[in-house]
Amino acid sequence: MITILRGLIYLIFLLPAITSAFVRINHQKNIQRKISLFAVLNDKKNAIIKATESTDNGVSASDVQVKEIDALVRDIEKMNPTINPSQSKSVAGTWRVIFSTAPSPSNGKLGPFLGSALQSVNLETGIYANELLVGPNESAPWISACLLADWDDMGDGNNWKVNFRNITLSLFGLDLFTKAFDEGTSRIWTTTFLDSDVRIVRAGLTVAEAKRKGGSADPNDYFLFIMTRESDTRTGKGVRSVNLFDVLSDPIRFMDDED
Repeated sequence: MITILRGLIYLIFLLPAITSAFVRINHQKNIQRKISLFAVLNDKKNAIIKATESTDNGVSASDVQVKEIDALVRDIEKMNPTINPSQSKSVAGTWRVIFSTAPSPSNGKLGPFLGSALQSVNLETGIYANELLVGPNESAPWISACLLADWDDMGDGNNWKVNFRNITLSLFGLDLFTKAFDEGTSRIWTTTFLDSDVRIVRAGLTVAEAKRKGGSADPNDYFLFIMTRESDTRTGKGVRSVNLFDVLSDPIRFMDDED
């Protein structure tokens, strides 16, 4: 009996050390698991980026390439590391479209010209800009088009209803004209993957727009956008301070709430 009692006392004294050891082991396993997951995600992202390199943003992609890229994307979408990606602050900034199945100019093509497609998101103003830049120098493009839009958060953590406001065409930095979109011109943007440097969105018609255009609002028919983060956030016609257009497009958003 005394031997058993001594054993129990000894075990009680050892219990904190044993517990601490188990905690350390579990912590190390969690770290190793995260490192492993990061490595797998990184390999999958690199595979997607490599597969898009010879497609001119998707413009010249063959049917085989489109299917291959879509399969790679669907695989990584299952591993999306960001909870409620469309509501994450990480969506802010400037993103470069490296592949899209959407028609021009969303894929970087304007008429016969192939340029760069950039999307800048400003969470403070609730405005985003889709820019198409044609020319060897993106800071001084020969031809550019800038589409301004805002969005309504659908509240599910994945979807925005994007409302197109206007598009401006410029030549050598001089605005040629600005055309406003008809009221109700909207799209659904579904963010399916988001981390620090890659963003994947599937975009398609709203139900109302599908009925008006005679198109499909089925998510299976959405266009694919693969984007990589730019190191610098664009200003100017991209992410910028609030101007008269912002106020006129949605005046209620800029009114003070007296309550």
